Amino acid sequence: MPRSNDRAGDRPTRSSPEAVLARTTDAVLALNREWELTYLDPDAEMLFERPTEELLGTDVRETLPAIRGTAFERECERAMETGAPVSFDEYYPPLETWFEVRAYPSETGLSVFFDSVAGKRNREREAYQTIVETADDGIFAMDETGTFLEVNDAYVSLTGYSREELVGETPSFLVDEETAAEYEWLHERLLSGERESVTMSADVVTADGDRAPTETTLSPFSFGEQSGVIGVVREVSDRKRYQSQLKLLHDATREVMAATTRREVGEVVIETAEEILGLPALALYFWDEDEGRLVPELTTEDCDELFEDVPSLAGSGSLAWDAFIENEIRVYDDVRTEPDRFNPETVIRSELLAPLGDHGLVVCGSTDPGFHEPAHVDLISVLTANATVALDRVEREQRVTERREQLRQQTRQLEQLARINSVVRTVQRALVGASTRRE
Repeated sequence: MPRSNDRAGDRPTRSSPEAVLARTTDAVLALNREWELTYLDPDAEMLFERPTEELLGTDVRETLPAIRGTAFERECERAMETGAPVSFDEYYPPLETWFEVRAYPSETGLSVFFDSVAGKRNREREAYQTIVETADDGIFAMDETGTFLEVNDAYVSLTGYSREELVGETPSFLVDEETAAEYEWLHERLLSGERESVTMSADVVTADGDRAPTETTLSPFSFGEQSGVIGVVREVSDRKRYQSQLKLLHDATREVMAATTRREVGEVVIETAEEILGLPALALYFWDEDEGRLVPELTTEDCDELFEDVPSLAGSGSLAWDAFIENEIRVYDDVRTEPDRFNPETVIRSELLAPLGDHGLVVCGSTDPGFHEPAHVDLISVLTANATVALDRVEREQRVTERREQLRQQTRQLEQLARINSVVRTVQRALVGASTRRE
């Protein structure tokens, strides 16, 4: 016989199923095919808050009525029917805790393992709350009745109401009746599943009575036993203002292209720049070829009030002259820090200089430092580019007009000369044919 060195005391002992389950960190229970409890470990016993002796042999759905109609009931039924294990997360309201559940079917029933993921879920919730609170957009959550459950700081700032004043109210006091009715209708559609999400535009009436144009995206949510609608609100006054400025620019482009004189082009440019920027100091200079300098052609009323006399510009010694010579837009957040400023004592702080090609320059000044935004630069850049094209056209047309006038004058002179020549020839013929001194 083969020699064996194994001794009974050296052999590993086989653990009982109960001993193996006792060493797991999960709560464990077993069910038979009739959903009756056949085993519970101490951790699982805590879920029921009753002794194991009272629970064994009872229907778990009657013992734990909170699981009826939940993923626990549906997934366990599926595992018994298919014979395949299942894994899912489920919220258990009596304990206010999330569990990761794994169920393993057998011929006799089901073994179910519960692992609390409350810590993980709480960390996820905290991370989510951090994201919500730091978002630039306003965010709110409404319950099934359309009442505010939560609002973030951005929404509080947008409305001007405190969190305490908002939570427990409906959006109806923030909008007009028509918008409130639309909110209610969309709320029902989202909760019923007819719509997955929807975006609507509306004015929010703030605590100060102002109207803030907004764009709101609504989506349904479900968290445990709670369901409702989440809204993400973006204040769009900047977008609307930019759209209005684009329309001004579009209209100005049509006007400058229809202008017939240099001054008409300048008037459109200065009026449009004033509407877009709303600045106190706007001046348009044209290049004077005879004098060799930039001469102020048009100024706004506010500019005339700031400056008794808007100076002409010639040669170096000013930021505006340099921008004109280099033919490039320049922006200065604070001209007082620039050594080449024209007037060391100027009241102007920030300045936008936009050349009109060889024709001149638009000066946009503000008494506040750092006034000009990138959007301002883009809009004025397009405006002056279109104006430069229009001025080129006007100049060409003026040259053509002048040439035509010269040609008309030359034609009139030639016609007059021809008439004179005709008269001279007639006189000459009469003189040659005269036979007496009297004739």
